[in-house]
Amino acid sequence: MDVDTPTPTPAPTSTPQSQTPGNPSDPPAAQPPSYDPALDKDPLLRTRDVPKKPSDRVMEALVAELPLSYNAARATVAHDTEVRPVRHFCAICGYWGKIKCRKCGERVCGLMDCWKGHESVCPAVGY
Repeated sequence: MDVDTPTPTPAPTSTPQSQTPGNPSDPPAAQPPSYDPALDKDPLLRTRDVPKKPSDRVMEALVAELPLSYNAARATVAHDTEVRPVRHFCAICGYWGKIKCRKCGERVCGLMDCWKGHESVCPAVGY
């Protein structure tokens, strides 16, 4: 029981003479930029220092190299050149000790409970 169904035929399309491929007298079509060039007038939105695409030779060399192990790829800390600031902690609760006792020089945090607790046990006698 074969039923022949007609298949639709595509409508013929006409192309203008300037769009025909292979016409050597036509200049190549200029592609519009992928961004709005007017935005380059704004100094905050200016496009600058965009790196150039690496050459095929460079890309092949990068792909050909062996991948780094996990430990080799991890960043390390430069202990000799880095100077870390001294951290001061509260003598009562262990939080950041931003306030220094005027009597003994011990550090306490800004909470009133810690300050009053330190004043009650401060080793310095008198003021």
